Amino acid sequence: MIRKTLCALVVLVSTLGANTDNLFYVGPTWNVSKANLKDVGEFTGNRWGVVGGFEHFQRWNFYGNLEIEYFQGTLHDGQNNFELKQAVSFYNARLGYVLPFYTFDFTPYTGLSMQYIHETRRFTTSTSNSFKYYMPFIPFGIMAHANINEEWFVGLNYQFQMNFDSYLEISTLQGARWELKPRTNQFVELEISYQPVEIFSIRFIPYYHNYRIGSTTASTSTGLQLGIPKQSYKTFGAALEFALHF
Repeated sequence: MIRKTLCALVVLVSTLGANTDNLFYVGPTWNVSKANLKDVGEFTGNRWGVVGGFEHFQRWNFYGNLEIEYFQGTLHDGQNNFELKQAVSFYNARLGYVLPFYTFDFTPYTGLSMQYIHETRRFTTSTSNSFKYYMPFIPFGIMAHANINEEWFVGLNYQFQMNFDSYLEISTLQGARWELKPRTNQFVELEISYQPVEIFSIRFIPYYHNYRIGSTTASTSTGLQLGIPKQSYKTFGAALEFALHF
């Protein structure tokens, strides 16, 4: 009986070790985005960038992820030659727990993230304004992964995002800072991973991000009312990541 118990423990420990994965990943990212600015119009364009991070994954144990993504591009309205030139950064930290079920893994998680947008708006040939958005949010998500065989894996990640303490700065009004109304957003991605050898994999990740930026109102020292309209973005994109496992 003792021998059988020891053998079972050895198998369990070896299984847990075999299902532990740490990896660094980096790769290019692209997206096409459609922006709707209330009382201004619709803008569409492509944005290109890079994504990289570290991930820890272990069955019946904690999941962790640290990630930075940066991309930039220009959105055009297609009618009046107006444009939005944007540089966007995401800083993500996630913590969850991996729950295995046969060949599937389910990982509920939460964390803390920051979205930063540096935007230059040009509505005439001679006039442009610079806007800086600071939008921290809390993600609530769940991931599901499945092994197709020893080399191919698929995964699905859904995330509900809650903004808090978001604010805006405008270059033409030095020192002014407006609080943005909190909004909720949604994000979903599909992961297709190919791992030909133990220490290396390639991951193709198409995604959809529906996010909104809240409106705000403020007044100058003379009582002039200033309103920043709400915005909504529908973004389709993909990343091609190269991962080193250890």
